[in-house]
Amino acid sequence: AWLAAAPAPTLAAVGEGDLPEGARQFQNVLKAQKTWAELGKAVKDRGSQFDDKEWVNVQTLLRSVYQVGDDMKAVAKGNGNEKQLFALVKEMQGKIQGADEPAKQKDAAAFLVAVTDIGKSFTSFFDLLSDVPDEL
Repeated sequence: AWLAAAPAPTLAAVGEGDLPEGARQFQNVLKAQKTWAELGKAVKDRGSQFDDKEWVNVQTLLRSVYQVGDDMKAVAKGNGNEKQLFALVKEMQGKIQGADEPAKQKDAAAFLVAVTDIGKSFTSFFDLLSDVPDEL
């Protein structure tokens, strides 16, 4: 009878690239940070030459990165810095919403300022998430 009370194991098709929930959420955050850095490089290198379709794609990416905030909150849950991490995610989502206006206006210079600021938020998130002391 004790076997019936045991929780069912969490299954993920890891061999097929599927990850358990927490690992998948963490991977989504890492992927968003990488994509954000790539976007920053593209805007810096040729943002003034973006056509209308590319700016629409930028706005779509903004929405995707905004939604990764939910994954960031899930990753932060239970961390000793949870309150700070949640506040950082909320602030970052506000910055992402603010970045929509320069993207809508096709203002590469103003958008690049937002990209840099949001990139720093990603870095701060991972710094707060880490429990390794700075002295090491």
